[in-house]
Amino acid sequence: MIETTCKDCVFAGYNGDKQDSCELGRLEKLGFHENEDGKTFSVERFCNTARPQAWADSLSLEETLEGLKNTVMKEVQPRIGVLIYFDTEKDQALKKLKETISQALSQKYEPRYIIVYNEKVEYNEAIQEMLSSMLSEETEHHLVQALRKFEDKSHIIDECFRHALNGWIYVTTSGEQIPKTLFETMDRIINQDMERLSIVEPYDEFNGMIFQTALFKFLNGNRVKAWAMNDLDQRPFLEKAKSLKASTDVEGCIISWEKFNEKLS
Repeated sequence: MIETTCKDCVFAGYNGDKQDSCELGRLEKLGFHENEDGKTFSVERFCNTARPQAWADSLSLEETLEGLKNTVMKEVQPRIGVLIYFDTEKDQALKKLKETISQALSQKYEPRYIIVYNEKVEYNEAIQEMLSSMLSEETEHHLVQALRKFEDKSHIIDECFRHALNGWIYVTTSGEQIPKTLFETMDRIINQDMERLSIVEPYDEFNGMIFQTALFKFLNGNRVKAWAMNDLDQRPFLEKAKSLKASTDVEGCIISWEKFNEKLS
C-alpha cells in the first residue's frame, strides 16, 4: 500500500511535540494512522503536497511572500494540455477555432500546450499564425497534419499523442464550448476533494474527454496493447481503462461527463 509520512513535512501541525493536524486539511480526506514514533502521522495514499523544510528554505522571496500554502497548491495544479480537432466542415471554421483556443486560454491558468489536428493542408499557415499570435511563451503549441481520415475520431488522439506531456489532456473540437471553470474544477477535484480521478468520459464519444497521459501511454491508447507474447488487447482505450478500474475497484477514478459537469464550479 502506498502511503506518505507527515514526519518532517512543513504542513504538519503540532500540539507540543505531537502532530494533531495537517495545515492543508488532508488527514481525513486521505485517511491516516499514527507512526511508530507515536508523534507523527502517515496518510494512506500518496500526498503530492508533502514538503520538507529544505523546500521552504529554497523558495524565492516572491514565493515566500505569497505563502507556503499558496505556493505548494500552485505547484500541484494539474498540468493540462488541450487537443483540438479542427472541423473544416463548419461555417467560419477558422473563427470557431479561434474561439475555442480563446476559451482554452481563459481558464484559471494557461494550458501546458495546445495541439490542433488539421485534415486540410491549405489551413496550416493560418492555424500556425493563429497559434503563434495567441499563445504566450509559457504554452507550447503543435499543429498536426492528418495523413488519413479516421472513421473513429478517437484515433486522432493516438496520432497527436507524441506531443503529449506528463499530466492531463482535454479533448475537444473547434466550435465546441469549453467550460470556463474546467481547469479550476479539475484542480479542486484532485487537490482539495482528493478524489482519485483518472478519466472523464466524453459526452459524445470524443469531445469532453479528460485523461491522464501516463495511463493512455500505459494502455497504448486505442492501439493494440501487448500484455504478453500471446495476449494482445485490441480494445479501445476507454474499454481497457474500465477493465483496470474493475480489477482495482477504485471508486470514482472514471466518471461520466454528466457527473463531472455537476462538479463544475
